[in-house]
Formats: sequence, structure tokens, C-alpha cells
Amino acid sequence: MSRPPTVWVDGSLRPPEEPLIRVLDGGFAYGRGVFETLRLENGRPVALARHLARLARSAPRLGLPVPAADAVRSAVAEVAGERWDEPVSRLRIQLSATQAGRATLIVTAVEAPASRSAMSAVVVPWVRNERSPLAGLKATCYADSLLALEWAQAGGADEALLADTRGRLSEGSLSNVFVSLDGERLLTPALSTGALPGICREQLLEWSRDDTSSGRAVPIDEVELPVDALTRVREGFLTNSLRGVVPLSHLDGRPLPVPGPLTENVARLYARRYPAELHDARK
Repeated sequence: MSRPPTVWVDGSLRPPEEPLIRVLDGGFAYGRGVFETLRLENGRPVALARHLARLARSAPRLGLPVPAADAVRSAVAEVAGERWDEPVSRLRIQLSATQAGRATLIVTAVEAPASRSAMSAVVVPWVRNERSPLAGLKATCYADSLLALEWAQAGGADEALLADTRGRLSEGSLSNVFVSLDGERLLTPALSTGALPGICREQLLEWSRDDTSSGRAVPIDEVELPVDALTRVREGFLTNSLRGVVPLSHLDGRPLPVPGPLTENVARLYARRYPAELHDARK
């Protein structure tokens, strides 16, 4: 039986079945909210500082007040303390608009999705609007991504890939995308395509620069890549904060090496560096 979620709302832990949001609040009625999803390992959140920084950048774009970082950390600590005995959990930090123009802070934790050794992906017939006011924002109005994902899964794939309105590869419905066309360097869509500035994406770009300067890692370039170029991909992987680096096994039905040599290199880099960003929220 699944373990029930752990829920914290505006100051205290709550029973998960308790009503938490007013039906006319902007977060519920209009999707006016932002959120962060991160990995909890035995009650320790991964890359918490990076997620709080992105939350602080995102909230003002929807007219939401930015909560004090210490207040969010305290809430995370309470929730994490309830999940310390669970190897991996999914932690969500959400700001949801209220009728009064304020924001409700909600922190929840549930069981994490099963780990994946590889995933397949297909390009879906919808686009990411890079000119939308929500472009690059982790907003709670997430229906377009979920519908794209359901379309992909109905065809037997694990993830949906979206182009932007100009035909450039943007991102996955739940992930950032990295590919190699030549077997020598990795490419990831530039944020100008409307792609989310993912935390794992941020980490890999930063860490790869560090390692490349010492000759150990593969260079990763941010580019505007035509989605048609996916027919020439030799290997690739997906990233998000819960799963880290996941090799692409198939792209639009075409098999890829699992993992490819560049993907394996980056996966080792991630495994070596991310533990330094484990924050002990229970202190």
C-alpha cells in the first residue's frame, strides 16, 4: 500500500484529506501559481538552494510575493523530517494565489516515481510557445504538458518532445533534452526556445564547464536546434530533478545506444557532483 502524502500548508503539517485551498483562489481557479519539484533522499533535499532561487525568480512573473527563504526552508524541514526513513521521495514546494492577492505556501512529499534505466521519446504535434508570458516558467497551469505526455504515452513512448513556434527543439513535457549529432559534443536547446531552465540542466552546464577545463568532461553547448535535426541524433538523454540523467533508448521510434559514450560520461559527472548539494533539512 502506498504511503500517504505528507502535507504542510501555511504554517503547519496537515492531514492529507483536509481541504486546503479555497475554490475561488487564483491558484485553483486559474492556475496562477508556481512550483518546484525536487528529490528527497532519506529526508535530505537535493539542490534546495538552486530550487529556492528559481522559485524567487518565478513568483514575481505571476505577481506573487516571494516568501522568505528561511520560512520555506523551515517548512521543507518539517516535511522532510516526516520522510527521513524513505530512500527517495518527491518534494513539491508551491506558491498558489489567493483571493486577497497573497500566496499560499504549500509543501508536500509523496513517493518518488520508479527509477528508469532508459526512456523513449517522440515529437508531439503541438508546440511550446516561446513568446508566452509563461515561457520558461514552472507554473501550475500544466495541462498542455500533461496532454502532450499522454499523447506520447498512448503511442508507446515515455516522454513527449516539443518544438517551439519556429520549429526549434525546446524541451520534453517533464524534462530537458540533450543530444549529440556528431558523437563529440552535446547540445541542449537554448532558453530562447521557451525551454524551462531546469535545475539538473543548470547543474550539468555548470559542472561540465568545470570539468571540460581540466580535460575530463564532454562540452555541452546551448543551441537553437531545428527539430528536424533529431533524425541525425546519434545519442541523447533526458534530465529532471527527480531522475537525474536518463539515457534515450528510442527517438521517434529509432533505437539509440543505451547509454551512448557521451551520456555515460555525463551520468558519471552527475553521480560524482550532485551529492555535494544534498541539504540536511532535519538540522
